[in-house]
Amino acid sequence: ATLPVANLKAWWAMTEGSGSTTKDSSGQGNDGTISGATYVTAQSSILQLGMINWSNGSGVFLPPSPTNPTQDIAGNAVRERLGSINYTGTGYVEVADDDDLDFGTGVFSVECWAKADYVNKSSGINTILTLGGAYAASDSVSFHTNSSNTKFRITVSNSSLDANSTYVVGRWYHLCVTRNSSNLCTFYLDSVAQSDTETTSNSITNANVKYIGRDSNTANRFYSNLINSVRIYNVELTADQVKQNYNAGTSAHTN
Repeated sequence: ATLPVANLKAWWAMTEGSGSTTKDSSGQGNDGTISGATYVTAQSSILQLGMINWSNGSGVFLPPSPTNPTQDIAGNAVRERLGSINYTGTGYVEVADDDDLDFGTGVFSVECWAKADYVNKSSGINTILTLGGAYAASDSVSFHTNSSNTKFRITVSNSSLDANSTYVVGRWYHLCVTRNSSNLCTFYLDSVAQSDTETTSNSITNANVKYIGRDSNTANRFYSNLINSVRIYNVELTADQVKQNYNAGTSAHTN
């Protein structure tokens, strides 16, 4: 199932590789400013008969064809993560507020890829992203890890949704939260709907700066690992659409 481009309100792939700007590929013009974070490139392919993806324990990934680097040796299209921003515990991306990023009491979806981590910097929270304000603001959405357990948590307004199981530090994960027309919020981890759901009709509208890699607490809620492919939609993604996005990014997030 496909979505009209107009439903995509922000897409920060964060693969530019250099500079202090991460472009909004949605066409909405909500570019982000990078402060204190640096780009890292993807690991180059290793030319051998096969390569086990030990990071997620599934699948054999073939190297590129020596005659056509856009395909593997079996003729399948090769996708590689072109880069990410490395959040070392002091850096972040800042995006100015825009009406495109406000959803009121309506439906929305937010997703990203992140390497799992938590580093104690005198705070129990490491914020992956927030749509304004602090991680638990009543008018915002945030993704974060915390000191109380090794599970990802998504907060919509004052309602928190925890992943079913603990993460593996240093492994890439796909995180997504949706809200439907009945105000039900669903947390998908690697395209699987988690059992912890919440219902909240609170307005997700504010005039605050949006952050990737921290929240409005400037002292100690920074994230300390890789993040990329943050997307925001003004619709509820279906389970199939979340699965499609996860599948499209899986082979590009193995290192």
